[in-house]
Amino acid sequence: MSLFDLVRHDDFDLFDDVFGTPLYNEPSIMKTDMRDLGDAYEMEIEMPGVDKKDIKLSLYNGNLNVEAHYNHNKEEKDEHGNVVHQERYSGHFARSYFVGEDIKENDIHVKFENGLLTLQIPKQERLDNNQVKYIEIQ
Repeated sequence: MSLFDLVRHDDFDLFDDVFGTPLYNEPSIMKTDMRDLGDAYEMEIEMPGVDKKDIKLSLYNGNLNVEAHYNHNKEEKDEHGNVVHQERYSGHFARSYFVGEDIKENDIHVKFENGLLTLQIPKQERLDNNQVKYIEIQ
């Protein structure tokens, strides 16, 4: 089973999730690109303005969950040190990707640089559900 095989899991389709209808009203949140590297898939998730310490990755029942928090304060002062403009905003966003139930956390390689989270996830052998499988009697 692989990310690009249009894996269906409880009516969840990774390909449609990533490339189909956005899960959020804000189109700039966690834009994701995927590439086939031959023996693995590479996902790049945009997270501008997020610090590495504020990203949480988890794996549960074949789902890779990506969460991030952000807090930003912007303050502009005049030449006398008086605040003339101040903005504060914070938020949380999350996204889940089905990667397969046989993937373990140490199979996924992750790096974060310049607001770009890059994950390499190994391909899994696709099971042919139409193939007869024999069960040994003991």
